Amino acid sequence: MSPVFFLINSLAGGGAERVLTTLLRHSGDWCRRVEVHLVLIDDEPDAYPVPDGLVVHRLAAGPSLLSSQRAFARLARRHRPAAVLSFLTRANLVNVMTSELLGYRCVISERTFTSRHLGQGFSNRIARGLVRLLYPRADAVIAVADGVRTDLVETFRVDPAKVTTIPNPVDMAALRRLSEEPPGDLPPGPYLVGMGRLQPTKNFACLIRAFAASRFRGRLVIVGTGPDDEALKALSADLGLRDRVVFTGFLNNPFPLLARSAGYVLCSNTEGFPNALVEAMALGVPVLSTDCPSGPSEILNDQPHSTVTDLTEGKYGLLVPVGDPDRMARGLDLLTTPVREAEFRAKVVAGASRYSMEPTVERYWSVIAAGLPPTH
Repeated sequence: MSPVFFLINSLAGGGAERVLTTLLRHSGDWCRRVEVHLVLIDDEPDAYPVPDGLVVHRLAAGPSLLSSQRAFARLARRHRPAAVLSFLTRANLVNVMTSELLGYRCVISERTFTSRHLGQGFSNRIARGLVRLLYPRADAVIAVADGVRTDLVETFRVDPAKVTTIPNPVDMAALRRLSEEPPGDLPPGPYLVGMGRLQPTKNFACLIRAFAASRFRGRLVIVGTGPDDEALKALSADLGLRDRVVFTGFLNNPFPLLARSAGYVLCSNTEGFPNALVEAMALGVPVLSTDCPSGPSEILNDQPHSTVTDLTEGKYGLLVPVGDPDRMARGLDLLTTPVREAEFRAKVVAGASRYSMEPTVERYWSVIAAGLPPTH
């Protein structure tokens, strides 16, 4: 059988990149049956280690879609892959365009709520048009949540028969090992954690305002980097929180910090499948999330995006409306109520158990290998 390619922009820090490396690390049986290649379009430092046993190609193609597609097409012509699985929008578009030329099985994986992720600027309008044109031509589409699946079908005209929902896998054992490493400097006293890229869609400003309005007297630790870094620090200072909001920057291993926290808060306006939310749950950390499209309502309440209008207790965690610091503040107060702590911790562990590794990996490979010659 010809090789199978995994295609992504890079392994720079991010949830999709971590999921891809986790998936490959747990694909040992498949990697012994077929030759697996990892293809990185951009020349960026790796935030996550490349699993052993793979053929790795670093294209350094540049940021444009056209240069990315040309570089990948040259590689694919040499190796003639049987199938290509891609992650993230640019890699997905490159994958579909190249498959039209070379005829391999094209599987794309959509990690975000696409219509929200691609805004209304000129370049985003072009990207939306390309997604609408090209995504329906893929042989199969993996959506990371049912909300993402619905968006692809209704907004981008993807045939629903082509779309399979597969939530991100979580390597529970590895996560717990990482959480047991020495934590470094921890803030004194109890603290809450928010984690992600510091950009408008993650809406850390709402979290900081909610924290200021809450009765919780500990600290808020924000893990990540991004263009909103200075503005968020200025907002914290303006609200009199300079000494209570801690910005750590990007951490290669945030899990010792997360595991020792009083709670994890997701404050995004939009998501695909928020990995850190499930990771916090797996570590027994109580969680509060906005009910943004998509993922949190499915993860915390076994329901599609439901547009909650008030603070809501789901099966496994708390949900609040998007962009509502007052209700989020009430959620922080409830999340950190001492008499509820044991109950909340038990709930999140039960909820995280739905995302175990082995069944998820097999579901990915069943989509990749569908219709291909049998392996031995």
